[in-house]
Amino acid sequence: MARWPDKATMFSMISSLLGSYLEARAIKGVSKEIGDYLDRWARLVASITITALVVFPFIMGSTALALWQTAGIWTGLGVGFATALVTTSLVVYNLWVRSPLTKGISIAVPSQLAAAAVNQNVTITTRT
Repeated sequence: MARWPDKATMFSMISSLLGSYLEARAIKGVSKEIGDYLDRWARLVASITITALVVFPFIMGSTALALWQTAGIWTGLGVGFATALVTTSLVVYNLWVRSPLTKGISIAVPSQLAAAAVNQNVTITTRT
């Protein structure tokens, strides 16, 4: 026949269950915070990558198309490449600076780049 445990054993079992429950809740809270943090970083990296993949070819192609008849195709491609590099770096810098995740992370940029980013006309669109 089964026997009930004594009071000390019962108290030990209840406190062990309560401790396990509280530990599980704490781990869940920490893992959710880490998951949210990693999700925000993944979104920032995805935003920078997609922006660079859209801006670079658009600027290079537009510049090459505008210059190829007057300056030649190789000059148009060279100027387009240089213009696309500068423009992409300005747009990515702008995304980096505006992100709350990157606050407090030092980044070294030429003073001309910082001044150009402030004066740049950039439209940022967000999807919900």
